[in-house]
Amino acid sequence: MVSVQVAILGCGGMAGEHAKRLRANPHVRVAAVCDVTTDIARRFVEKHFKDADTQPQVFTNPATMYDQAAPDAVCIVTPHTLHFDHGMQAIQAGCHVLMEKPMVTNAGQAYALADQV
Repeated sequence: MVSVQVAILGCGGMAGEHAKRLRANPHVRVAAVCDVTTDIARRFVEKHFKDADTQPQVFTNPATMYDQAAPDAVCIVTPHTLHFDHGMQAIQAGCHVLMEKPMVTNAGQAYALADQV
């Protein structure tokens, strides 16, 4: 039984590893994926979810994804220079966050994220 709805923000190579591990957990469903173009996100879904019972929704705007898909958590797999903004947005949307390394580009950003939770 699915108990956690997860989104993947960023559909590059490492995101595929996260997708594989998330799909292996019967308590998790990847509800949405998001990247800068629908083409990239759709190709990611085709590659990693073609045989899934339920296909993840595809988005190009993280705010829209959080609003419409309402995930419980998000894997942020975007370029590290975007992690701070993406992390703040996810936390403010009420999501638990798993962020690829490096977490952010300076200590001040790390402390600011920690202050949000």
